[in-house]
Amino acid sequence: MTNARVLIVDDDAAICRLAARALATIATCDVAGDVDEAIRALGLRAYDVALVDVRLPQGSGMTVLDELRRISPQSAAVMMSGVDDLAVAREALARGALGYIVKPFRVGDLRIQVVTALAGAQRSTNTARLSARARIVAALEPLIRQGSSACVVVDVADIPLLSAVYGDAAVESICGHLQRRLTDFDPALHLLGRLGTASLVAVLPIGDVRRLTRAAHDLHISLAMPILLDGARIPVPARLGVAVASPEEDADATLSRAEAAADAARERGVPSVIYDGGLDDFSRIQFELLADASTAIDRGDLHAFYQPQIDLRSGACVGLEALVRWHHPTLGDIPPSLFVPLAERMSLMNEVGEFMLRTACGDLARLRREGAMTGGRVSVNVSAAELRCIDYPERVLRAIADADLPPSAIGIEVTESVAVDQSDTFVRHLEALARQGVRLSIDDFGTGYSSFAGLTRLPWNEIKIDRSLTARHRDAGCEMLKSMLALGQALGVDVIAEGIETHADLDALRALGCNYGQGFLFGRAQPISLLDTTSRRNRVAASLAQGRLR
Repeated sequence: MTNARVLIVDDDAAICRLAARALATIATCDVAGDVDEAIRALGLRAYDVALVDVRLPQGSGMTVLDELRRISPQSAAVMMSGVDDLAVAREALARGALGYIVKPFRVGDLRIQVVTALAGAQRSTNTARLSARARIVAALEPLIRQGSSACVVVDVADIPLLSAVYGDAAVESICGHLQRRLTDFDPALHLLGRLGTASLVAVLPIGDVRRLTRAAHDLHISLAMPILLDGARIPVPARLGVAVASPEEDADATLSRAEAAADAARERGVPSVIYDGGLDDFSRIQFELLADASTAIDRGDLHAFYQPQIDLRSGACVGLEALVRWHHPTLGDIPPSLFVPLAERMSLMNEVGEFMLRTACGDLARLRREGAMTGGRVSVNVSAAELRCIDYPERVLRAIADADLPPSAIGIEVTESVAVDQSDTFVRHLEALARQGVRLSIDDFGTGYSSFAGLTRLPWNEIKIDRSLTARHRDAGCEMLKSMLALGQALGVDVIAEGIETHADLDALRALGCNYGQGFLFGRAQPISLLDTTSRRNRVAASLAQGRLR
């Protein structure tokens, strides 16, 4: 009983203090002095009992009873009054109050009223919940017997807050939208109904854990999209709990495991959790990454690493490429080859791109102020999703200005596969950046997507030869490199060779007239704090390489 929470609504401070002291051993008490304050409190927190005075400044306690029934129908109420009026008591009971007490009251009488209300509310809640649960379990049983399936509990944890902000009608509409999204997601999905005020239960006919992991992710993305109501975009804080069903298991136990998984998702702050003891290590890792990717930025798990770009003639570091790195709190370093596709699947590339752009600008500005990299530049990779954003050029220029850098200090790298898009939005955004002096680069050039016409449509500043071609500096590969270097010269753009790992790579590229490069020979991607040491090592490595050619 000590976990109960009571809201005392009365404009008499002495009565509030007396009631709070009387209930201190059985409940935690909050106080509201008028109707508006009470409604705000109900919207912010769930209460087991509201202890409400009939007469309140600029309103009536009856209004609070109405709002309590609307916002939090599972809560109980006890009405307080300064008069022993049977008509008022009847009205309070008709509006949902479970008790009526006349002031001044005895402490023992108040305790009895509140304890009785708590017990009555609990019985009502349990009866309604058991009735709904029994219907859902009965519907779930035959579906489990049919074979491979999974029980899904969709938990909307903030129903009381949504109700307080948008009203009961809006909440019902939100639940209706969620039900339609569930049934639209997969024609074979069975919607079993609502469990209480804040959960929907469904069954997916998927028993394979790998497919289920992807389906749970896709379903959460579908459910979490904002709902448009009366012109307002309302976010839906849905969490998914999934339990793989077994024909040998009781349906009630399957539903309990799905509920436990939904609770775990809410407590961990992740989109969804699968409860299944048979998950193999690969599936656990994949699902944990999917669940945690959306919160990686907020938790500070994403970092910018930098790989130097070297003038192959002088050995000087002329630029940096910013590369995203994800250090997972339990799984350690996640390679970009795994993280970037995850971010794309979860529509996170805009957030990741913004984080990398601002971090890179801030780090370069700091290096320049410290004199560690005067005149150098930093390049960041841009995704197709970012280029589709209507305000992408403004976001880039704003980040540059906030770091007090000239636009020419920042390069935007577009992979060749993205560059082939050449849509009007794509061209317009890159042209706008180029007019301001931002450098444009085609990354992974030579992988077979670009055409000469595509290259000439935009004012590129550089092309970066893909590492797979850099290594082919003998035989036919050498002719391809010569052709790309000649193309860069004809277009008047810089050419950077990626993936220089050996002195043989460096010798061949310099002999072919390639002036710029990056790769493990000059240094792996490092945090900003290690770049000074890396740059010195790069200059030494380049000088030694030049000496070998004399």
